[in-house]
Amino acid sequence: MKYTQRYYPSNLQGSKIRNAVTGNVYENCLVGSMAEKNFFKVIDSTGNYSAEGSKTRVNRNPNKLFFESYAEFETFYKIGQKGGYQFLEHEQE
Repeated sequence: MKYTQRYYPSNLQGSKIRNAVTGNVYENCLVGSMAEKNFFKVIDSTGNYSAEGSKTRVNRNPNKLFFESYAEFETFYKIGQKGGYQFLEHEQE
């Protein structure tokens, strides 16, 4: 089974923050710094995605995700739409 990139986590303290959706790196914004307050931050503890953001069976470590806004997070996770949280549900093949 081929696993594809689903999002871009920023897990390592001191590394540059990446946008969870686009993968864009924010210069001068480091994980663990005050710069985190400029983003909408979510911890994905489902275990469904690896530290690189690819679909996996079990990941015991949570992933830290940064979004530019709540609206970007809401769109990405399909919150507010029928069923909500579609991203987290099992994929249909």
